[in-house]
Amino acid sequence: MLLPESMSRVLIVGNRARMEEAVKAIYDIGEAHLIDYSDDDDQGFSIGKSLPGAATASDRLVKLRAIEKELAVKETRLANPIEKKEIRQLIESSGIEELEREVFTIVDSRNKVMESIANLEATRSALAPLTGLPLSLEDYHGYDSLAVFVGKVRSDPSPSLNGLEYELFHSPETGAVALFVAKDGKEEASQALSRHSFEDLSVPAGTGSVTAAIEDIDEQLSQLRSESEAKEEKMESIKDKHLSFLLASEEELSIETSVASTPLRVATSEHSFVMDAWVPTDKADSFQRTLEEKTDGTLHVDILETRGRDLHDGHEFGKRFENPPSKSNNGPLGRAYEFFVKLVSTPRYQESDPSTMIAFTWPLFFGLMVADIGYAIIFIIAGWYLMKRTENVALKSMSTQAFFGGIWAFIFGMFLFGELFGMHFVNAHPSDITTDWQTIIGYVFAGFAFPDAFMSLTINMGKFYDVTTFLKLAVYLGIAHLFFAFLVGFLNVKRQHGPKMAVYEKASFIGILVGIVLVAYAVTDYLLAGSALEGSLLALLAIGLVLTLVGGALAYKVEGIAAILEMPGVFGNIMSYTRLTAVALSKAGIALAFNYMAIFLIYLGIGGAIGIIFGAVVFLIGHILVFMLCILSAGLQGIRLHYVEMMSKFYKGGGVAYAPLSINRLNTKSIEREVN
Repeated sequence: MLLPESMSRVLIVGNRARMEEAVKAIYDIGEAHLIDYSDDDDQGFSIGKSLPGAATASDRLVKLRAIEKELAVKETRLANPIEKKEIRQLIESSGIEELEREVFTIVDSRNKVMESIANLEATRSALAPLTGLPLSLEDYHGYDSLAVFVGKVRSDPSPSLNGLEYELFHSPETGAVALFVAKDGKEEASQALSRHSFEDLSVPAGTGSVTAAIEDIDEQLSQLRSESEAKEEKMESIKDKHLSFLLASEEELSIETSVASTPLRVATSEHSFVMDAWVPTDKADSFQRTLEEKTDGTLHVDILETRGRDLHDGHEFGKRFENPPSKSNNGPLGRAYEFFVKLVSTPRYQESDPSTMIAFTWPLFFGLMVADIGYAIIFIIAGWYLMKRTENVALKSMSTQAFFGGIWAFIFGMFLFGELFGMHFVNAHPSDITTDWQTIIGYVFAGFAFPDAFMSLTINMGKFYDVTTFLKLAVYLGIAHLFFAFLVGFLNVKRQHGPKMAVYEKASFIGILVGIVLVAYAVTDYLLAGSALEGSLLALLAIGLVLTLVGGALAYKVEGIAAILEMPGVFGNIMSYTRLTAVALSKAGIALAFNYMAIFLIYLGIGGAIGIIFGAVVFLIGHILVFMLCILSAGLQGIRLHYVEMMSKFYKGGGVAYAPLSINRLNTKSIEREVN
């Protein structure tokens, strides 16, 4: 639960003629988050103009991306980055323009081929139904006194044509129809055909049989498709040949465009420029010193302020400077969970980042819901493998969760429940599942028993036998989780608005939470356990009521009637954590059902080799389904408890992500800064 890094506001002033040098130096340092300037901020200043070459770089970048789209180039990282000097030479020697001509020459011819294919396929589709009619192509055209209707009908239209002079050709197999009628009966014929769902077909001009025409079209299509495939192969060849150039050029031009357009975010006058930027406080002094050194002392760099966490700080400086950016300050584990927090919103500069808390409690909740060493081992192995192999941020975050969730699932499965794929090592609960691994293995190896030293490692709690204990564990975890969330909320409000407001907004709900817990404990002990409502139990009830009422009164001071309405919600939040038990039991119940089916097939049902095969298949498919349930149900319910119950107590989000002006090279490298 760490705050974003402290930020200091830096002012950079210099001669307008040396702005390009200053911008490049700032990018090279890579620590300044630029505060955008707008025209109406100060009199005498206006937005600057792009650096020389910006238009050319932007135009080339547009062309390059159009080429990549046609070649279906996917973003990737080159094994051997290209030197900046080399790629600049290729770009400046019209490499992009030449490649554009080559690619789009093929694209244009390919598009013409595809258009021809589409036209021929449409013609073929129109001709196909006519193969059932005894007419040649020339029979459908060239009449002065006749109207010709060619198309498809659902039934024979002859009965509807009574009273007309006509000649009709109809194919019941294809539904095709050709009707020749005197022109003065055209309207009546059209109405008659419409009663049979007539659908018009366009017959192309030509001579000879329809079948011969279709064969000719098929031959043309075959040639055109071969030509199209050849062009696709040519495009693929160009892609393979120029892939390194394309990726490196896009990166270099993107960097050049970004650098060249930076003055559009800067205030300039006739002779000077002014930049405002946020820099991490612990790097502000070195940033000031390094920037002055890189520009030979021609810039004035001043650290104006170090922004505090009070929301009212900075109001006197104007709206532009109200919200410092948030640079996450989490450790390696917390950073892996920042992805899930940012799915909601970026943390504000003044509030705690919940990533680190999620990194500890989500895997724990996940592990409690899975609580089986069989599934745990799969999660650990799959999570570790993906963590090491993928560069995708989302997949890396999810694989991290799978890995650490699997570790907790192993801990709970081994030491609390003693369970493997839905069955205990040794069953100690008569009303629970009656089959266990020791019994099953004992069928194969007579007299098998797990060593006492091994069994002493597990409490061997039964999920179905000890449901009450399991529910209590889930509720106690929920109470601790909510208490910590309210505590973080208290610290946030104290920093942002002062201790008095923190007491009203958050300490009040800590009192309500504790009060509800004490009241609920006393009442349930009295009603369910039959304890006398006296002594310590009565004292707990009284203390709980006082805390609840005092907390409600404090919250009412700032929230009004809404505070009273929120009080039952705290109890609902606590009860929401019982889903930890519910998901665990549903998973265990489904696993139990599949285990019994497999055991029945192997030992009690079919038996023999066939029974073993069918039983193994049921066991495998069943546990794959349960594993998927673990991912979906345990994963989603775990993060839901954080998004809805925990984060709502202190997290608002809406911050601005720290985005320093920097040059990040993956597919290119320079002598000064190579990619490792």
